[in-house]
Amino acid sequence: MDHIITGDKCEEGTQQVPKTWKPCCDAFKARTLACQYEVRIVWYGRGKWGIPIPHDGSYIKIEHCPWCGKKL
Repeated sequence: MDHIITGDKCEEGTQQVPKTWKPCCDAFKARTLACQYEVRIVWYGRGKWGIPIPHDGSYIKIEHCPWCGKKL
């Protein structure tokens, strides 16, 4: 599906998480399925989780869940 505003391929409904991953809370799980132009959380490997910055290629690293506080 294409993003309604930018025309880019929309990532909503897709996940970038480890195969054996279990979410710490429903809010965190929902953010792993979000559009790249919303607050989306992805796994970058080796225990690195972050919020990607669209069209930049970088991300904001997170070590704890922003909603429940559990260490990731």
